Amino acid sequence: MPPEMATKVEVMIEQADEEDELARVNFRWAKEPLEVVKHAAKLMGIPYQTFIKQSVFEHALKIIKETEISKKSA
Repeated sequence: MPPEMATKVEVMIEQADEEDELARVNFRWAKEPLEVVKHAAKLMGIPYQTFIKQSVFEHALKIIKETEISKKSA
């Protein structure tokens, strides 16, 4: 295989490996709440999908932390 082709194949394999690490999430949402989220994301200067991912992740971490603290107190 020519070196150029081998390099292209290697890049394609790396990209495929990275895509395997990602999970796709789809859901339906009412237009009004989505517009609020899009507006907030725009104010922060980030894409709304990124805003949703960050917000959900941060909230999940907060719930986990609070739950672990309350279990230790009980």
